[in-house]
Amino acid sequence: MKEMEGYRLISDSQWRYLHKKINTLTDIVVDVRSDLEQSRRPKKFLNFHEIVPESSVCKDINSMLTGTSDYRGFLGRLAEFYDVPLMEIAIDEKIKDGVIAQYRVNGWHPNGKAYSKNQTVGRDTVLHEFFHHLCHHNVSMVKKKDEEEYADRFARMFLQRAGWQ
Repeated sequence: MKEMEGYRLISDSQWRYLHKKINTLTDIVVDVRSDLEQSRRPKKFLNFHEIVPESSVCKDINSMLTGTSDYRGFLGRLAEFYDVPLMEIAIDEKIKDGVIAQYRVNGWHPNGKAYSKNQTVGRDTVLHEFFHHLCHHNVSMVKKKDEEEYADRFARMFLQRAGWQ
């Protein structure tokens, strides 16, 4: 083999061998990337009843609230289960009369944030707003016009499966 200005000349058989190795490694890298992309995407639940977890999971998540009004652990467990970012809850006293809470997405909170009129928020309200969070992150395929109705049904069904209502 001769060295030529920093390059090493190789034979045709060596080149074919290296070319085959490089293609194999490239295929492996592409496979790993596609597996990672698949695992990062949230699950798409087409059937509404598939969105609400089974009873044991609902009870486990619901137990995070026993004896406390701090929703961070509860929301953290829900976010982990659905593989979505954590939803925050804040107080906004300017919410219209007759509205208990609102889910908003804006430039400051691109992942979405729930706002409540009061310091005290019920589990059903938190679950209702969390359903909007799931819709925002494409976990639920519910049409926008039906979202409010399904958010109520999600909260009711979740609490029933948890044995709370």
